[in-house]
Amino acid sequence: MISKSILAKLAKTNKIFKSIPVRSFSTFKVDSLKNILKSEIKHEETNYTPVDQAELEQFFSSTKFQFKELENSTKMELRKIENNLEVIVDFFAKPPTPQPENEAGQEEQGKLNE
Repeated sequence: MISKSILAKLAKTNKIFKSIPVRSFSTFKVDSLKNILKSEIKHEETNYTPVDQAELEQFFSSTKFQFKELENSTKMELRKIENNLEVIVDFFAKPPTPQPENEAGQEEQGKLNE
């Protein structure tokens, strides 16, 4: 059984916590952010066009950049020498490529489910 002194202490503690003001996010700002993100996604979905290979070739020939894509990574790199300085542009510009499904792994997983 809980003693009266413990109940009194709990009641006092509860009053202290109730007096602390609660900070919450502005609903207006959250809704505004949601609307902005929705419009950005809609814009990308309706205006996306794949890069034309001819445009890429023209870019590389006119800028003298060399393109390097790291295998199994989203990291890409543009490099060139300009005025005896090496210019390197690193960027992450694509989602990871889908990995082929491992049939052996699926068989093992099937055995676990049995």
